[in-house]
Amino acid sequence: MHESHTSSDFDAMLGRAQELLVQMAARVQRQLEDAVTCLDSRSILLIDQVLRHEAVINELERAIDALAGQIIARHTPAAGDLRLVLAFIKITTDLERIGDEAKKIALRARTAGPREHVELAGMAKLTRELVHQALLAIEHLDAGSVAEAAVRVLYATRGDHLRHAPPFSV
Repeated sequence: MHESHTSSDFDAMLGRAQELLVQMAARVQRQLEDAVTCLDSRSILLIDQVLRHEAVINELERAIDALAGQIIARHTPAAGDLRLVLAFIKITTDLERIGDEAKKIALRARTAGPREHVELAGMAKLTRELVHQALLAIEHLDAGSVAEAAVRVLYATRGDHLRHAPPFSV
């Protein structure tokens, strides 16, 4: 967890940014799950739900970006605190992109054939795992966990002989 500061307003703003980020990551995770389920079900209702997730995710991204801007403007954070705020901004951008891709998957589910579903299933499993690990790391502000999960997913996509990657540390 992030250490506290003498400014309770600064801590409150950082805490709020983290809360919003956790909400966004959880929403993206749900959207991704729903999008992959759309491949099997082709449910119009579920596709619509994925699209609704997209609107909320975009709103959360704007809220986090605005809050990060306020934190920088009001408190001029230095060193580690500034890196944390900038990381929040970068994470929101990446989560929003994952949400965009989940939306594309859901929309593609309307016309996707069985072969496409099989090809996407493996990628979807890896992506869901990475998003889940990232969500846990965001909740606990643990960059090392995110990096480790990313490396394991990278190794997993490179072939069976690399699936048992050595431990990774930051």
